[in-house]
Amino acid sequence: MTDTFLISQQGKISCEMHKDIEEDAIITDITSMRLSLLKNCGFWLCVILTGGLFYLLCYWLPIIRIRMTYIPSPIDISSHLYIKSKYFSDFVQIESLNSSKTGPLKCFKYQQLHYFYDQRTFKPLFFNSCLPNKTIIDIYNQGYSNTQEINDLRLLYGACQIIVPVMPLFTMIVTEALNPFYVFQVYSVILWYFEDYYTYSICIVIITLISLISSIITTRRGLLALHDLAKKECRVNVVRNGSVGEMSSVELVPGDLVEISQQIELPCDMVLIAGTCIVEEGMLTGESVPVLKDSLGYLDGNFYDPDIEKRHTLYEGTKVIQTRNYMNAPARAIVVRTGFATVKGRLIRSIMFPKPNKFKFYEDSMKFIGFLAILTLIGYFIVLPRMLYLEFESKEIAIRVLDLITIAIPPALPACMAAGIAFAINRLSQKNIYCIAPNRVNVAGRIDMMVFDKTGTLTEDGMNLLGVQGTDGYEMKDLKPTPREESFLFVECMASCHSLALINGNLVGDNQDVQIFNSTGWFYEESDEDLYDPVVKAIVRPIKTPGIPEAQDTNGKILKYVEEYYEIAILHIFHFTSKLKRMGVIIQHLKDKRLILYMKGAPEVLLDKCCQVPQSINKTLATYTRRGYRVLACAFCELSNFDLNLLKSTKLEDLESNLTFIGLIILQNKLKPQTIPALKTLQEAHIKTIMATGDAVLTGISVGRECGLVQSTMPIYLGELDNNEVIWQLFESNEASHLTKLIRPPWHDHSFLDDYVLALTGAAFNHIIHKAEKGTDDDKKAIQVCLEKCKIYARMAPEHKTILVEKLQRRGFLVGMCGDGANDCGALKTADVGISLSEADSSIAAPFTSQIADISSVLIVLKEGRCALTTSIQCFKYMALYSMIQFTSASFLYWYLGNLTNNQFLIFDLFTVMPLAIFMSMTGPYEILSSIQPPSELISLRILASFISQALLQAAFQIIVYVISINTYYSEPQVGPGDTPSLVSYPGTVIFYMSWFEYQTMCLVFSIGKPWKKPSYSNYLLTVYQIFAFIASLCFLFIDSSDLESLVDIKNINYEFRMIIFALVCAYAGLAYVIEKCFVPWISNKHNRKKAEVIKREMSLSLQFDGTSIN
Repeated sequence: MTDTFLISQQGKISCEMHKDIEEDAIITDITSMRLSLLKNCGFWLCVILTGGLFYLLCYWLPIIRIRMTYIPSPIDISSHLYIKSKYFSDFVQIESLNSSKTGPLKCFKYQQLHYFYDQRTFKPLFFNSCLPNKTIIDIYNQGYSNTQEINDLRLLYGACQIIVPVMPLFTMIVTEALNPFYVFQVYSVILWYFEDYYTYSICIVIITLISLISSIITTRRGLLALHDLAKKECRVNVVRNGSVGEMSSVELVPGDLVEISQQIELPCDMVLIAGTCIVEEGMLTGESVPVLKDSLGYLDGNFYDPDIEKRHTLYEGTKVIQTRNYMNAPARAIVVRTGFATVKGRLIRSIMFPKPNKFKFYEDSMKFIGFLAILTLIGYFIVLPRMLYLEFESKEIAIRVLDLITIAIPPALPACMAAGIAFAINRLSQKNIYCIAPNRVNVAGRIDMMVFDKTGTLTEDGMNLLGVQGTDGYEMKDLKPTPREESFLFVECMASCHSLALINGNLVGDNQDVQIFNSTGWFYEESDEDLYDPVVKAIVRPIKTPGIPEAQDTNGKILKYVEEYYEIAILHIFHFTSKLKRMGVIIQHLKDKRLILYMKGAPEVLLDKCCQVPQSINKTLATYTRRGYRVLACAFCELSNFDLNLLKSTKLEDLESNLTFIGLIILQNKLKPQTIPALKTLQEAHIKTIMATGDAVLTGISVGRECGLVQSTMPIYLGELDNNEVIWQLFESNEASHLTKLIRPPWHDHSFLDDYVLALTGAAFNHIIHKAEKGTDDDKKAIQVCLEKCKIYARMAPEHKTILVEKLQRRGFLVGMCGDGANDCGALKTADVGISLSEADSSIAAPFTSQIADISSVLIVLKEGRCALTTSIQCFKYMALYSMIQFTSASFLYWYLGNLTNNQFLIFDLFTVMPLAIFMSMTGPYEILSSIQPPSELISLRILASFISQALLQAAFQIIVYVISINTYYSEPQVGPGDTPSLVSYPGTVIFYMSWFEYQTMCLVFSIGKPWKKPSYSNYLLTVYQIFAFIASLCFLFIDSSDLESLVDIKNINYEFRMIIFALVCAYAGLAYVIEKCFVPWISNKHNRKKAEVIKREMSLSLQFDGTSIN
């Protein structure tokens, strides 16, 4: 549990956080406050004096109202708490709870989790199920019988349901309408109304309403989908008052005893205490293989933790496919967590309160809009003296400045910005990749580090049995292709040591176990309580084949004559865990009742528990692991004096001494066909790729080299933990030669810029992290070198993968994670972009769920991310340039008492800019993943160079066309003080033509696709509309028609000048294209190369070591 000490003005208040709270949401400051009558009166006075504008400002910035109306106070007299975390802040009401069990409590809710106040400390309010197994079973295995106790528990922990708040429709409309952008639109419409821009005002109202309605529909649809996903209710059988009764799952409370039925979607987290269950956890984890859940053992002194004992825990949202009952006793489980405290609730909370986007794009966009607004004010002050000279009325001057401000923020901006992401998500869904976090789409465009799981992600999920290799006790025998050529002990171990189950006659479980069992040729059948003892979980037996060899021990002594037909009962399974790295089963020969413990697991763990192993075992293991094979060791021991009554209360650690080594199982895990080309594409795109696997480190290195993750000629240094020290060895080749041991870490003998690769085990990685947190500067540098140089992380437990992703993020990488199972769930959620390879339509295990079962889906997501990010920037630049073009036009016309007319505004905004911006967003991603990443910051050299140069260019050509017109064809309009403004003028006409073509040119220029989007001509709607708009503008320019002139409020100009305008348009388009295609990339790439060299040089200098070892 994390303790965070918080300071308020009334003294220290400590707060213990819920242990599963996200790190970014840990409370850093909390202040107890109460309403001040005097300050509240002052607040409402300000609201009245400002006509309600101050209230609107406080609505946008709630901290202002909090400080204006509340004062810090002791907790006893406070009504609210102001809570701050690293990225979040909240103003919550203090609630009062009063139960007979706890008495009165002061509580508050933060991110859907409750905390209560006790002795100057806020503590998490949760049901403590972390108890000894014996204790939790003894206390709760009879169910509740006290109604008052049940009511108290419901009061403390709430209903057994995850309720995602959905704002009422009317409130959502009001909330959305008070968005600063829509308030600005209301202001604009009112202003235009006073300027008699009725038609344009109506169109803007329509556009705003469409945008508002679209935003509300999208937001509400997403909230309702999340609400429906989270809120589940079913009928359950509950033991209360000594009898079983049916009730709604909403009425469950922690500690309730529930009978588990088949085909039920579990409404809460529960610990199984009787029977077994097979559950489908795909919705939570993305794992497509059903999972066997076993009942909690009656182990005195062994603590139960729902986050650790996953084999015994049934999680909310998962579906029970099958239950197994013994002697007519139903499967039963105890409720341990409800509501948002469950694993599903934790995932829902991560969606409701996502980590802040690392992108500066949206922050920069607001700064950019502010800059445009300031620029318009500067333009206003430039023309202000002219308006004063022309004796403008004060009202007219005010309207003009307000009008300029409205030009700075285009009404179509939000709709255009959201369009690119919406189109990208739609294209992804068409390719069977589903996204539940739209804000992550743009993030995918900047991923520079991809972490891959190995099995099921880079390699095939299933394993092919290469063979088995037994032993005679002293030396390893030759490799045999099938287990039936080895001793019968080997066959029995492979046929019984697994966690398989039958569902509708089909054998299901881990693919590795299925492959091993199928290689034996034995039958598997579930036990029948009418025939067998109820402790029997399953029966395995060989096919009836003559000539079965006799079973021998490792010394060749005959243990038992094997009959042609016999059966083995699986009595108890010690399930595999990533912590133990092994599993075991207790089996019984049904004929002679002989008990045997069979085990299999990681060789480095199991061999240490064997009394004798062959001398050549290490060389044999090195040979297989170097070639990328997965190796499992098998062992056994006879349980001659074992008491079956202690079966459920026995630990594996109590039995696994003096094991007899049987041999090795060698499995071949082939690469998926798309792995090598996908990794090559990522590397060519300069995206770093690493592997995090639970397999042995030598296996990881071999697979890494085979798939191209590590170059075959690159030296690899292995770091493994031995006696609390990281031992480094040089891996020189794929042959079975020994590893070269180093006397110190490799970075002491290599510059950071040297080409070499590290490979670490999870234990070594964890050790280096702990040393960095408490050690010297060299220790801190060591972890940075590992994060930069390590390509293979082996023997990684699920929590290690999550820590790895977090460390890479802190290093500055935008991290993508791709995995396929429950072991990757934490890392998938932590990564900036998580891609789960799952057959499910969608999962809350990751932002992206792909039904494409290989890492080619990563390329699709990254391409779409780059396309969406580029589209967002292109649309923003286009709308910003649209504002600048319109600002330039308006400023010119203001000089002569003129302005754009209502019809001209309509042509520009409604029929030119907005359609082009929307169609621009429909262009798909480029086929090749470029080595250059798209920019993500608007305030960057590339974006600023493009924007400033294009802004200056468009202004220059408006000046040129105007100067040519007044010096060659039309005299400068003569206006003096008191003259009446004229909206239809020659300056207005030439400015109208030039700016109309400029809008179209900017769309064409900013639609340049490569290297992140397809060419614009591949977007047929955009191309057709551009041609249509260009032909329409040419018609208005060259067709001499009074009807057309009156339609857009322009003057008739002679043909020769029209040709000059067209020539200027062509010159402008050419220069604009050259700037965007050549000048901007050149200056940007030059700057980026220098910046990269500086960063590389600084990194190399900062990671120099003084020669001391981290060990």
